[in-house]
Amino acid sequence: MSALIYVPTVVKKIKEFYGDLLWAYDDYPFIRDHLEAIALQHFQGVQAKEDCVFIEMNNYNPKFIGQSVAQLKLQEFSEEDSKHTIAYQYGFKGWDELKEINLSYHIDFERTINHLLSGDYSSVEKAILKDNSLLSSRSKYGHRATLLHYCGNNGVEFWRQQVPRNLASIIQLLLSNGVDKSATMSVYGGEFDTLSLLTTSAHPEAAGMMDELVKVFESSY
Repeated sequence: MSALIYVPTVVKKIKEFYGDLLWAYDDYPFIRDHLEAIALQHFQGVQAKEDCVFIEMNNYNPKFIGQSVAQLKLQEFSEEDSKHTIAYQYGFKGWDELKEINLSYHIDFERTINHLLSGDYSSVEKAILKDNSLLSSRSKYGHRATLLHYCGNNGVEFWRQQVPRNLASIIQLLLSNGVDKSATMSVYGGEFDTLSLLTTSAHPEAAGMMDELVKVFESSY
């Protein structure tokens, strides 16, 4: 990953563990099928005692929040535990909710998120100029995040919680093109806007960019 992007160590480990599977949108007819493949790889990681999959568990699965990686490694788990963990991570209320719905990806939305988090300003600009509806589109995942919410690095899927060094410019691009800064996403048992998520995220702070990012929002009011 480029030095122009702050990537937390755990995020880097998760991306390395899952590899291209995270981006395999076109290979699955429904989101459920894709997340099931991710969950099965998660379970393989559990069996292999990979630290990063246990960090996913204690961050997202209510059964395991608060337990350390060391504690989790001593326990026995099933594929269902992995399926629930992945479902929660992607904003659903467990695997039972996800398996009952046939959702397909909004491919252009997903690709624009990836451009955004890679710091590819030009590609984000081209995407929203080509299709202005991307600014109001929401993720098909359970959290229903907008493009702007992904700038908050909080509450979205773990592997996408990274901070490009030009994020302030990308946020300004979205705001100047009319994205709704007051829109909320479903996370942590409630509804939160981007600024609330941003200011409670560890990653922009660790990247040394919190003040810069908050100022972009403050200047838009």
